[in-house]
Amino acid sequence: MINSNIPEEEFQFRNDPRLRAANTVYKYTPEELSEIIKCYKDPLHEYFIEKYVKLITLDKGLSNINLRFYQKKALELFSQNRFVILMFSRQTGKTTIAAIEALTAAMFKPYQEIVILANKDKTAKGILNRIKNIIMNLPIFIQQGIVNWNAHLIEFENGSKISCSATSPSAIRSASCNLVIMDEVAMIPSNLWKEFYTSVYPTITSGETTRIILISTPKGQNHFYKLWTDAKSNRNNYVPYEIIWKDTGLFDDAWSIKTKMDIGEREFYQEYECSFVGSTNTLIETKKLENLVYKDSIEVPEDFKNKIFNKSHLNYLKLYELPKPKHIYSIGVDTSKLSEDISGDAMCIQVLDITDIKFKQVATYYIPDNVSITYMDFPEIIFQLASFYNLGIVFVENNEIGQQIADIIWMDYEYGNLFFEKQNLSGFRTTKRTKRIGVSNLKLFIENEKLELNDFTTISQLTTFVKVKNSYRADVGKQDDSVSALLAALFILQIQDYKSDRNRIEMLQAIKSGISTFDEDLELGSSFFIDPNENTMDINNILSDSVKYTPLEYSNDRVEITEQEKLKSLKEFF
Repeated sequence: MINSNIPEEEFQFRNDPRLRAANTVYKYTPEELSEIIKCYKDPLHEYFIEKYVKLITLDKGLSNINLRFYQKKALELFSQNRFVILMFSRQTGKTTIAAIEALTAAMFKPYQEIVILANKDKTAKGILNRIKNIIMNLPIFIQQGIVNWNAHLIEFENGSKISCSATSPSAIRSASCNLVIMDEVAMIPSNLWKEFYTSVYPTITSGETTRIILISTPKGQNHFYKLWTDAKSNRNNYVPYEIIWKDTGLFDDAWSIKTKMDIGEREFYQEYECSFVGSTNTLIETKKLENLVYKDSIEVPEDFKNKIFNKSHLNYLKLYELPKPKHIYSIGVDTSKLSEDISGDAMCIQVLDITDIKFKQVATYYIPDNVSITYMDFPEIIFQLASFYNLGIVFVENNEIGQQIADIIWMDYEYGNLFFEKQNLSGFRTTKRTKRIGVSNLKLFIENEKLELNDFTTISQLTTFVKVKNSYRADVGKQDDSVSALLAALFILQIQDYKSDRNRIEMLQAIKSGISTFDEDLELGSSFFIDPNENTMDINNILSDSVKYTPLEYSNDRVEITEQEKLKSLKEFF
């Protein structure tokens, strides 16, 4: 029989009979020693967990845990892999399994540094409190003696520690960790995750034996979505494991129907079916967003790198396909609220291959809002990127500082294929009407699979590009600069000559029918695109009066050409 006597006061930590103090002599019975050996010998510690770990539940109160198959699978993955990423739906015991893994790692191996991180300090302390509750309900003989016990730390006499913290750039910056468990990864604000990932993450992954466990339910296509997708595609070192409500055996269809009614269908898909849905009322249908898959960028050619004076531009450039001979490219530029000194919003360039009926995103340039850049630096990369992609036509939104950017491209770089809204006004101005038409075109092309997107940032921002009254913009706390640049690249659909092409008219009419309700919702009337009978800008007339120099090849040389040669070049382009 196992000795169940409450130890004398000298064995108690802080006079708590449920906790064993460190550096005390405890006389074990043979049965107790046998039990300890069994617990230590089991590599997954399933014997210890199912016999000694007790949890408090609403239905049963304090009771022994009965590991389900997927929890055993998770423990197996933890023991066999350094990097594991779990995507578990709500009410599947993901926090419990994290607490158990942290406890067993500290109890059964000396001098272990276990760190629990979460989106909030309160969440991290909640996991640590669960571990404390487990410890306080263990028999004294099997416990490790307690050295330190506070809101953020448990320290055992075997030298192991379990600490907790909110995920932040200052978390465990210099700590040497054996195991890091990060809970609710998807809930960590993207800006904090980026700072943490660049400053702390390299430190904790540099060790040869450090283990990292990422756990979360989804929350749109953010950093957790990227980590999960990369893991599924073998693009990182994480081993993925997913469990949704149907897999657990805990719930039935009647429960799912009731839960959908209680919390809403969108929330149910995200929380219980692990669907990477974004904000509500998104421009693009949820199912279409889920089918968008980003790709890895390719190496930037050396000849292009050599042409860039400001090499820092290359840090923000992603190419997905090199330019092809005779292909036509449209380049959209969003300058946002760039001031003359430093950046305000993020800035973006989108390059689309519009040669075929199905457009393709072939390059992006994205500077985050926390990177300083003068407006004088931005035109260089626009010019070089447009020149690289077969002298593609450039659409610069001339709101805010964009007018100056467009003028520099036109006058200083003498780039000929720059769109002019008016003869003396470079770029184009976004109005309520042109934006409504632009977002309609974007929805039309994506939902009918006529636009292939490859960039993660673009896809992620689309998941939070939502309807606000009669317009669309980024959800609260989110950004839409990549989407704005994409709309600029699609502005070519609003040019008279492009819309007058018979083949394109047939293509647009063929796919328009699937979006008629959206057309009415935005009150665009019977004409989905700009009415050809309206007094819209004729691209040939605009450019024939404005273009003075047309670059004949990808170089810095300029050759003056005649008016007839100029018109012929532009008409061949379109």
